[in-house]
Amino acid sequence: MIGADPDSSGVAVLVDTDMPAAREWAESVSATYKSDAQPIDPRQIEASEAPS
Repeated sequence: MIGADPDSSGVAVLVDTDMPAAREWAESVSATYKSDAQPIDPRQIEASEAPS
């Protein structure tokens, strides 16, 4: 099942499998995203979304 949360616009994912290779792949992808992630300043988001 793959879906999005309409309230937060976030992606929610649930994978149910008995295959160790699938789990290893998912953990690898997750680790890549986490290591590539950069913190953001919430004030910048709020300022950019403010009406002009």
